Amino acid sequence: LQCYRKVCQKYLQSFWDGRHVLSTIARETRSWRAIVDEIRSGKRSGIVGFNGSGFIAKEVLLDSMHTPAQGLSTITDRNEWCPIGPGARRGLNRLHGRPTSFGLSAQPQIEQVGAM
Repeated sequence: LQCYRKVCQKYLQSFWDGRHVLSTIARETRSWRAIVDEIRSGKRSGIVGFNGSGFIAKEVLLDSMHTPAQGLSTITDRNEWCPIGPGARRGLNRLHGRPTSFGLSAQPQIEQVGAM
């Protein structure tokens, strides 16, 4: 129970507090990538705890897209960009005959997923 309180108070509270900034970014940019970048950095919104690979930020945003949140219905790059999580990264590396721990920047990974 203590763990859940910590997650809700520290991470989800900052996400809730930054929701208006995220809505503004969504309306201004119409970009999923811009919103995920803000969730990860928290520069404008003050959001904390989502600064890893972008996978969790993407998951939270995907969940948010199923709500009436302002601006999310007009996203234009929804099918063109996505942060690649660790499982997908390992899978791509296996499919391309690379060691599973091979480091590849995000754009080539996205291109490889798109080519599949």
